Amino acid sequence: EKSTHANGKTLHSYRIIPDRGSWFEAQFDTNDLLYVYLDRKKRRRKFLITTLFRALGFLKEDGSKGTDQEILEMFYDIEELTLRAAGNRDNMADLVLVEDAVNEEENVIVARAFEPLSRAVLKQIAAVGVKKIRVVDISVDEGLIIKCMKKDPTHSEEEGLKEIYSRLRPGDPPTVANSRALLKRLFFDPKRYDLGRVGRYKICQKLGFQDPDDSRVLTKQDLAEATRYLLKLKTGGGVLDDIDHLGSRR
Repeated sequence: EKSTHANGKTLHSYRIIPDRGSWFEAQFDTNDLLYVYLDRKKRRRKFLITTLFRALGFLKEDGSKGTDQEILEMFYDIEELTLRAAGNRDNMADLVLVEDAVNEEENVIVARAFEPLSRAVLKQIAAVGVKKIRVVDISVDEGLIIKCMKKDPTHSEEEGLKEIYSRLRPGDPPTVANSRALLKRLFFDPKRYDLGRVGRYKICQKLGFQDPDDSRVLTKQDLAEATRYLLKLKTGGGVLDDIDHLGSRR
């Protein structure tokens, strides 16, 4: 969907409305940061989409820990390049560093993670003896996820869980256990949340993937694919839903 802010800026968003359970909404703000809203009445209780993906590490049994690299791998292709190869890329301006480049002898950071590449940056990195760097090409989404990661106050699954809990339950001391329990109750417990058979079908049809388990609760893949589609809309691709059309109603 899209709406128009009072300042005239177009704001893109998506909503997932189940047959039973909490609504899920994600919307870009006027600074092009993508926020998640889980309470329609209390819009201030929002958090960045990257905070959510960090927190959802507990949904996978593959050792996910909500790291920067895991978030990057969801939305970009990570490449390892020699400094020479990076300097020869026509799209060098679209490449950003995956991690800090460090002068090991002095333990000093010479170029920070998410910093765009330039001749000057490559020269700084080369000066401390680094031979290869890992980068991502942000032209696929105009750097929107990177922008959220820069703003994100969290850096791990545990921090993400506690941040979300503190937003949704201000005043209660957050712990990993109660944070996980809250998220599970909201979206991942079949006793409390049900997309419905038609809802599951529509999500998979719209986003172009199959859920092998035919799950009636949300999955991390649902949210990742919905976010990718929103990024595509934001950057000029995809097709907006007409929420008044019968085919879009739940």
